[in-house]
Amino acid sequence: MVQLSKYLPIVNWSRTYRGSYFWNDLVAGSTLAAIAIPQCMAYASLAYLPQERGLYSAIIASVVFLVFGSNPSMSVGPFAVVSLMIGNAALSNAFWLEGLIPPLVTSMDDDIWLLHPYLLPLTDLMTLMVGCLIAILLITKVGQYLKVLLPNELISGFTAAAAFSILTSQVKGILKLKLNPISGSCVLLKSWREISSKLLDTHMPSLAISLSTAAIIIILGKVEYYGTKLGSTDGIHPEQSILKLPKTLIAMVFMTVISAVFNLHQTFDIDVIGIIPTNIPDIHNPIKLLIELPSAIRHTLIAKVSFDIMAITLVLYVTNLSIIQTFPSLEGNPSEQTPLLTPERDATLIDFDQDDNRSEEDEEMMKRDSSDVEFHELLSLSLSNILCSCFSGYVCCGSLSRSALLGNQTQAKTTMANFICSLLIVITICLLTSFIYHVPIPTLSMVIVFAIKNTAMKVMEFFRLLKIYHIERKETALENVLIWTVTFLGVIILDPSVGILVGMSFCLLWRSFSICGTE
Repeated sequence: MVQLSKYLPIVNWSRTYRGSYFWNDLVAGSTLAAIAIPQCMAYASLAYLPQERGLYSAIIASVVFLVFGSNPSMSVGPFAVVSLMIGNAALSNAFWLEGLIPPLVTSMDDDIWLLHPYLLPLTDLMTLMVGCLIAILLITKVGQYLKVLLPNELISGFTAAAAFSILTSQVKGILKLKLNPISGSCVLLKSWREISSKLLDTHMPSLAISLSTAAIIIILGKVEYYGTKLGSTDGIHPEQSILKLPKTLIAMVFMTVISAVFNLHQTFDIDVIGIIPTNIPDIHNPIKLLIELPSAIRHTLIAKVSFDIMAITLVLYVTNLSIIQTFPSLEGNPSEQTPLLTPERDATLIDFDQDDNRSEEDEEMMKRDSSDVEFHELLSLSLSNILCSCFSGYVCCGSLSRSALLGNQTQAKTTMANFICSLLIVITICLLTSFIYHVPIPTLSMVIVFAIKNTAMKVMEFFRLLKIYHIERKETALENVLIWTVTFLGVIILDPSVGILVGMSFCLLWRSFSICGTE
């Protein structure tokens, strides 16, 4: 049993699970579902996939995480940056394949996955490869060495630039512009040029729906802000108030009702999600495309895809590691779960970090616990991605925004909260498909904009690093500025997959030259 609990954390926490914990997990899971449903549907469109694939991914990942995950504050499923990266990579390789082997069946439909028949098989293949690569990192423990080449400045520069890429991709849905898919280098710059040339073709009803969605979210945010100030228990920390509104869900439901009542799709030509399959997705072979390709093309495709897979896995690994460090797990004892980032919790952490009398046994225990948590989360993500490749999902990752919701605003006790979220998504798919049909695409695009806006603000990190360098004039401060800048520009000018590798290469070269210069 001890050996089993090492690999299955559910065995540990299920022994001490109480009825009172279920209420906490139920509230946390319901709150999470209110955010996850619109986000997962919207993120699937980032990857050029049908919206239901985002929901399938969240369901599969949450069920796997229930058994193998150990951090109740971690939410798994589609993630904006990873969705953008796999979407761009799959589309680029689909273009390449179509140039060599024209598809036998084509469609005049506007859906990009129907216009490019190789897109979905490539997404399945890449999702499988990501899952297998995570497993390799887990077995070989190579991830421990990657941390040296992934400083915080590199991650900050990458996420800020990726956020701009995501925001740019949503202009098409907000304005309903007819933009051509772009592949290759300088994708973002080419997209900006094409958008600027077609601004006069803006579909005004779609813009009105987008602005209305934004207005609802902003108004609800103001209501929540003033409600938390009035409901604060100590007058100092309003975040402790119980008033937490699912703003994006409320906005999406309201605009969907308007869309259905006034039949906006027919009346004003507003794009809507359309029909979502209610049946359980059939199992399929994710390597079927490779088997059917000629040998020479197969080997070339694997080589082309491998580069993107490494970059996607790096981002997934870093995101996962960031969540683990921000929201540490108190594995094995749900009763010890406390809200993160409270003043008392912060004080405890600070005192512990400043304790010079810590024993070697304490330090070794902390390292071992952190390593165990990282093992469980990576194992969960590896299995989730492998299963998603077989059941019409796509790449899963820990979500920073949804994990912050679980870690800071709820009292989730165990990973049961993720499972409850998956059950609510299943209920939504089975019972509310006629309602989901009328969800406006401009509303989904605006949901993504609000979900990613805080990440885009990480561009201010550059000015903070620059200020530190001007004050200190130290080589380490200059290194931080250059790493951030090179990574940011690499993603903007080249591609997210290439940009993170450019940043890692620059970091390695800079530190190598610094060591040689010192010696």
